[in-house]
Amino acid sequence: MFFQYRSNSLLQLSRTFSTHISARKSEHPFRKKWVVVQNKETQQWLTLQVANNLGVAANFEFILPSELIWKVYRTFYPETPKILSGDRIPLQWIIFEFLTDTDPEVFQKIKGFPLINDDMQAFRLSEQLADVFDLYQVYRPEMTEAWKIGSLSTKNVQEYWQLWIWREIQNKVIRKGKVTDRGFVFGHLLNEIKRAPVNDENLPNEIYCFGLSQFSYPFAKLISELSRKIDINYYNTKLKPESNDLFSARWKSLAEDWGEPRFNSEKMISELLENGEIKVISDEKGATENIYSKIQNEEGDDLSIKISSCHSPRREVEVIKDRLLKRLDSDPELNPQDILIMVPDMKEYASLIQSVFHPEDEESGIPVYVPGLYTKPDLLAFSKLLELINNVIKANDFIDFIELEAIRERYSLTEDDLGIIRSWIYRNNTFWGLNEKDSSFSLKKLLKALISGYVTEPEGYDSFEDFVPFDAISTSDQFELTAKLASLINQLIDFRENLSTSRTPEIWIDYFRETTLSLINPDASFLTSTLDKLKDACFVSAISKKVGFSLIYQWILGQLNEIQATSSGFGHGVVVSSYIPYRGIPFKEVAILGMNESVFPRNPDRPVFDLIHLDPKPGDRITKEDDALLFLEILNSTTGHLYLSFIGQDLYSENEKLPSVLLQKLMDVVAESGNELSVQKEKLHGFNALYFEHGESYSTQMQKIALQVYSNTKSEPVFFDLDDFERKKETSTIHINDLIDFCIHPNKYLIQQILSISDGYREAEVSDRELFTMDGLSTWLVNNKLLEVYEHGLEDTKAFEYLAKTAALPGGIPGEKVFKIQSLEVKEFLDQLEDYRSSEPEIIQCSTFVEDVELIGNIGGVVNGRRVIWRMGRSRATDLARLWIEHLLLANQSIDFKETLFITNEKGTIQRLRFEYPENPYSLLTDVINWFRKFKDGKDSLAFFVNSSFAYSQKIIEGKGEDEALKSAQKEWTSTERSNGEDNDFYINLIWKGEEPIQSAVFKKQALMFWKPVLEHVTESK
Repeated sequence: MFFQYRSNSLLQLSRTFSTHISARKSEHPFRKKWVVVQNKETQQWLTLQVANNLGVAANFEFILPSELIWKVYRTFYPETPKILSGDRIPLQWIIFEFLTDTDPEVFQKIKGFPLINDDMQAFRLSEQLADVFDLYQVYRPEMTEAWKIGSLSTKNVQEYWQLWIWREIQNKVIRKGKVTDRGFVFGHLLNEIKRAPVNDENLPNEIYCFGLSQFSYPFAKLISELSRKIDINYYNTKLKPESNDLFSARWKSLAEDWGEPRFNSEKMISELLENGEIKVISDEKGATENIYSKIQNEEGDDLSIKISSCHSPRREVEVIKDRLLKRLDSDPELNPQDILIMVPDMKEYASLIQSVFHPEDEESGIPVYVPGLYTKPDLLAFSKLLELINNVIKANDFIDFIELEAIRERYSLTEDDLGIIRSWIYRNNTFWGLNEKDSSFSLKKLLKALISGYVTEPEGYDSFEDFVPFDAISTSDQFELTAKLASLINQLIDFRENLSTSRTPEIWIDYFRETTLSLINPDASFLTSTLDKLKDACFVSAISKKVGFSLIYQWILGQLNEIQATSSGFGHGVVVSSYIPYRGIPFKEVAILGMNESVFPRNPDRPVFDLIHLDPKPGDRITKEDDALLFLEILNSTTGHLYLSFIGQDLYSENEKLPSVLLQKLMDVVAESGNELSVQKEKLHGFNALYFEHGESYSTQMQKIALQVYSNTKSEPVFFDLDDFERKKETSTIHINDLIDFCIHPNKYLIQQILSISDGYREAEVSDRELFTMDGLSTWLVNNKLLEVYEHGLEDTKAFEYLAKTAALPGGIPGEKVFKIQSLEVKEFLDQLEDYRSSEPEIIQCSTFVEDVELIGNIGGVVNGRRVIWRMGRSRATDLARLWIEHLLLANQSIDFKETLFITNEKGTIQRLRFEYPENPYSLLTDVINWFRKFKDGKDSLAFFVNSSFAYSQKIIEGKGEDEALKSAQKEWTSTERSNGEDNDFYINLIWKGEEPIQSAVFKKQALMFWKPVLEHVTESK
């Protein structure tokens, strides 16, 4: 018997289902109840509802519509294997082997057959054919059965060659003694059911079908046959209006159009049934209160449906967050788990939702769990490993790989470890390549430099083979980190070297399983089970053809991409999902984002030979029609408010874009009834003042920006408030390097030394490309390195060899030319320094008291009371600041000290800056020490930015006036397209974001406090 239970509310149907379950007394209490649901999300929702209604939900066996045939078939034939050769994965390899083993001339003679030139094209075609053949077995089993006897089902020219391939692969499979396909199983099963007695013990007592959106003809045929033997209970919502007024007539037409796939499915069952019964459930009061019923009864207004036109996906997410916060604020009974957000592409929207709904600097967050591309870290690491190995390994790609959760855990890498490795890669000019076979800038070369630097303790400028020892590893912890890095890199090298051998798919999977588990995680159970399932499918295909890594990589990556989360599930706050999973499941508040004209309904790119797509029949799942049904189901299941948004405004012009045709149709039907669904054009930015004037935005960050933009109100520090900063004990000893670091960059000093926060990424910006041409920075580095090596007595040959091995020069002839030009310039500079280089410089060990503080440190380059420092390149403010502090310390400690001379060479122009002996170095040092000791007392002491302050002070000392001085400071402060200003500095932004501190009085005061005595004591000497 077939029983239909209908209601406007799926929630009401779940109560009816719960009542039926509790009332049924089974002769076999431990036999599970079969429940057919559309997907896993419906299963989860129904389980929660039953548990809520009955106190417990147990002893269910949930089955997808496509699985029911197999489930019933195995009750008659339990020995049937779980995987058949006609399943999609085995079928793909069977087709691939057939295509590659068959003489190409055979295919050329077949009309309409796609062109195949190589194995990769054959692989792509086999993938498409396996997909359509899989669908044929679900929706057209009678066609695939007819093909076996050479009978065509359509007049389409594309069918003939598909029939031929199907017969060829069927003959191949049968010869190997394999159970073939689901078309055969379906026909065989129907005969078994017809022969079975009523209430056959092989069958369950009854089957429940709950909330199916649509189903295929074979499913309807199976259900109708089963209903002759057992009870079938079918629960689903009503989608057609029942009243006969004019407005409902319009909606009835729309519902019949959009709901056609559902109605066709149910019509198939009714036509196939011999007996059945329909029971309409009496809905509880309020159960029919949904968007669909409100609109069709002329109760809908602009409060029930909100439509937003936005400029970008991010603005869509920002807008919906504010809408939901407003609803949560106004309805105390509304919970985050009552809210559903549907998006067209989880990859595009996942990170946006995560960042907008969980802002780091706001309290107005909404609990939401956004699923990543992969639910398991080991699976993600395996996928990224294959991607890494399949491409040229760039330095940044390698860094991204070791930052993966699974890799960090496997090798016990901390955040500090990752920063150190990044620094090593940066300082050793490691650009790309795994080993020397790839490039001269490889990870293997980095290992040699690290290990040799620790073991050999190199002196001077030693080099070995193709590398230069790296002598910065001085602790056992750093060497232990080197050992971890070596283990990983060597395993990657071994893994890649074994990829050149062709293997069968099964053997490839064995190799991946054995090798990658040791590299990623020996206990990666999810990865292991995933690979085992893929291997089982390959085993069924019985393929003996060997394939290369590039092909197996494409295949296995495709399989992994299908194992991805498309919804976040219940119990994590707001439910986030792609369009499909939660269709029809009731939520109070629903938001559908990305309803663009070109996105929804979807229009997937199907193969040109897909016979279902070319000639659809009732019960077939056609994406455009299915999306229309999906939209109708959402209207029917949303009980509170529906939020629809689309990208309707262009970021760069006044052009407007249309929303989905389904949304346009909805607006037209509502307009015909005398109502109106208006579209709200959202502003480009969330900080537009209108959002705060009308209380539409809850973002405190956007409000701060709005206040700055519209009222020039300066915001408080975004990072932290220094007035609440926990002060440390005053130190009685200061190293000169600490004092210098503070004077050069007080903001950085505070954040790094006191708060232990570092911007390691910016301080070691790794490049993926070696030098091809020399820019200003690379030339400066080469020149000063040449200055060092020549001063240590290296000849040209050794100097060139050293620079080449450190990758400081471009490769080949360009590098030789650069070396020739720059070495000549450096040698000429050294000739100018001959008088200063004749005596051996002395290193002064300084220890002097300034008030109650002891200043300590070593200062070199002193000869006979005079300090001489030289370097290539122009003098910079940071150089002057450093030399000035050291100059004051030497002057304060020794009465014999006379002056500091700083000599630079900028493109052949020699500059000599003379630091004169100050009359009262103690007083000047006291001012700097007092400034240093006050920096924890508040923000004002940090309003010193070395370049801007120097530019300002220089103009003031020159008597140019304050306006010109501020203008000069502004140039150093403000970033342009060509250069970064101090306003773009990571550390400065943490404290001064959104402010213009160079306009403040304290900036001017501190700039002159430090730079005025410097500029008064520095003169240019001939």
